[in-house]
Amino acid sequence: MLSHEAGRPRTTLNHLPTEIKAFIAQLCSEQDRRYKEWSTAYDKLHGRVAIEAKRLQDGVHGRSVATLFVLSKEWSDFAAPYRFEVSVCLSRLAYQG
Repeated sequence: MLSHEAGRPRTTLNHLPTEIKAFIAQLCSEQDRRYKEWSTAYDKLHGRVAIEAKRLQDGVHGRSVATLFVLSKEWSDFAAPYRFEVSVCLSRLAYQG
């Protein structure tokens, strides 16, 4: 008999401690940033063919934070600082000009 069948509640990601959830959001942000860096370098190295091939995958890769953001209200709170990080930086640049 499985443990969750023996009367114990099933454990999910929602049961993780707050610190772990925040760390997961941070790691997702780092993963997205590294993917974008790799993607840019790959495009420069391989040119237009790579850009066209990669465009087919754009909806999947580099969107970890966006996926966390829409998962639930709680995960949205953890992902928001990373999701809107770029928007804040760009808006600051607009006001400096």
